[in-house]
Amino acid sequence: MSDKFNCPAGKRNTWYFFGSILVLPSFLGIFITTPGFLSPGRSETIWYCTLPAIFNVGWASVQIAHMSIVNQLSYSQRRRDRMVNNRNGFTYIANICVLSVSLVLFILITDAATCFSVMCISCLTFGSMTTIFYSVQITETKLTAKANELEDAYRRSLRATITPIDVARVNATIELNNT
Repeated sequence: MSDKFNCPAGKRNTWYFFGSILVLPSFLGIFITTPGFLSPGRSETIWYCTLPAIFNVGWASVQIAHMSIVNQLSYSQRRRDRMVNNRNGFTYIANICVLSVSLVLFILITDAATCFSVMCISCLTFGSMTTIFYSVQITETKLTAKANELEDAYRRSLRATITPIDVARVNATIELNNT
């Protein structure tokens, strides 16, 4: 769907923002506490069935948008590989940080529910800060235009260095491949 919708924020960032807006309240609702107006039983079941579904839609929107934007930010395979490697590296670092913080919290706080709530709020706070950073730094339309500009300049420089002998070799290769 992100290929079909082109909004002012860009094709991918729009889905990133949409997913981020869904993740925050649903994460809070799942992991912190149920509201007091819900009675135990059926309404709690609906609460815990609906919010994870909303969370999964938001999480998928964020992840797909984040992974697919790489192809628009650079046409260089080397740069794309570097961006994907950085993304994966920061994902591992985030996972290690969450596990380390949770270990410290479970050692320091005796009440498991309080410890879990503190950990969830900490994750949401840090996640919100990184989402804001991403939203401010990654302006998809501007960066895609710059990538297209650099790609055009690169192709022009290639055409300028091609000799007639190179053109003949390319044509011969194309003819061989077509036969």
